Order: sequence, then C-alpha cells, then structure tokens
Amino acid sequence: MTITATIQNGKVICDSPIPLPNGTVVTVVPQPVPPPEKVKSLAERLPVLVSFTDDIDYPEDSSTQVDHYLYGTPKR
Repeated sequence: MTITATIQNGKVICDSPIPLPNGTVVTVVPQPVPPPEKVKSLAERLPVLVSFTDDIDYPEDSSTQVDHYLYGTPKR
C-alpha cells in the first residue's frame, strides 16, 4: 500500500483517511520535492507582448485622448 502525505509542522499529514488501526507501525520514506518551474521574467516575456501590438494603427493622439478612445468622452 502506498500513501501520499506531506509534512506540516513536523507531523505527517495524509492526503486522505487511511484504513489502518491505531498503533500500526509504518515506515516513512521521504521523496525529493521537484524544483519549481522557472518563471520567465518580464524582460523575457516583453518581446512577445509587444509583438501583439505591431499590426495595430493607433491614432496619433491616443496617449493624450485615452478617455475619448476608451470611453467615448469628448476630446479635450
């Protein structure tokens, strides 16, 4: 029988109830924890994000008239 559990505050916490009577002696064999996947930094992801905007033709005044283009307010 194989049981999956984790250690929390020095105690073995089983993932689900175990059908063993109290007093049963068990052997715990620790398994290595796999390293976390490397998350790409913003600098590594930025070229992909910028490429999404390459084909869009923005109006020349889009940076100063954001409210007009997003919400339809009158131009200032």
